Amino acid sequence: MKYRHPRRPSRVAATAQRAGAGWAVTVADNGMGIPPERRDRVFDMFTRLAGTSAPGHGLGLSSCLRIVDRHGGSIRVADNPGGGSRVIFTLPDRPA
Repeated sequence: MKYRHPRRPSRVAATAQRAGAGWAVTVADNGMGIPPERRDRVFDMFTRLAGTSAPGHGLGLSSCLRIVDRHGGSIRVADNPGGGSRVIFTLPDRPA
């Protein structure tokens, strides 16, 4: 909710589906979005998007990366059709 788009009501949707021997979970929003050139950096600790005044320390997605990685999964950011971002993470049925 920190990075909501100023001109539209906030929407967040979470879905899950089978992905091979595991699950793919998608959390999509209609917020400001994350530019493609910044998507890898948002997983670094203490990294925040330039030009935002939202409070925080830049630990949210880096914490998600560590959790998913320790369970043998992967995580990425993609565009959300209609605006915003999708964070997609995969987890195996059994941790690595």
